[in-house]
Amino acid sequence: VVADVGKGGDEVGPIDVAGRTLLVHSGNLFTYTAVQAIDPESGEGWAVLTNSAALGDPAYETLLALVGKTEVSHSERPLVEAGLAATAIVSVLLATVGVRRARRPRRLWRLVPPLIPLVVFATTPQWISMLTNGRTVTWAQMTYFPAPLTITLAIVALAGLATLVARLRWMHVSTRQRPDGVAWAPPPSRPSRWQQ
Repeated sequence: VVADVGKGGDEVGPIDVAGRTLLVHSGNLFTYTAVQAIDPESGEGWAVLTNSAALGDPAYETLLALVGKTEVSHSERPLVEAGLAATAIVSVLLATVGVRRARRPRRLWRLVPPLIPLVVFATTPQWISMLTNGRTVTWAQMTYFPAPLTITLAIVALAGLATLVARLRWMHVSTRQRPDGVAWAPPPSRPSRWQQ
């Protein structure tokens, strides 16, 4: 039995917990989290199962508390979600600035940065699958435990889209207004105050 513990999981022991060396195996599948541990010396074992998954790992924290006979430590999820909320707020502020500054002459390469969040959001299940060692990840699963991450990525993608649309719209308007059809010419460079 001990030899089978830890095959194919997210975390494999041995690890030291409260003076014991344990073989540990844990995993999740977006709708559940599980962890099991066995002490080969004493033969004692523990298993913790939860019917939800979180950005932290409550099952692992509970296992550590059971083995060490201590209180369950608090999850870091609120801190992670605060960081995601801050990222969303900053992206909305940057999009506001980007939309307001869209009328300034731009070069065509300036269309690329707003596309990056769109590509990241559109391919979220694929790169999450890559980060989770090839597990199949669907959009439906992205609405379970990583919902704050999915919402933040969507907000950042929409901010990028708003900036891109504003720049494309101004590019189209400025092309129609110029008879030669040239748009987005860089502004003439002015000498800096050090060069004057």
